[in-house]
Amino acid sequence: MNYETNEIMNEIVSALKEAGYSPREQINAYLALGDPQYITKHNGARDKIQNLEKSAVTEYYERELLQ
Repeated sequence: MNYETNEIMNEIVSALKEAGYSPREQINAYLALGDPQYITKHNGARDKIQNLEKSAVTEYYERELLQ
């Protein structure tokens, strides 16, 4: 995963936390069901995650959120 993708994912995680959601649960649901509505629109997080490859989101999720 490149630096830019990692930074975008960090922004998405921050937006989820700010909106009161569990990033681990919401990103897991997004990956499992493919429904972007699991990602908040706060700070453009939904648009950002839709512009990333699912494989990059999965890699970040496994590396950063499943610890």
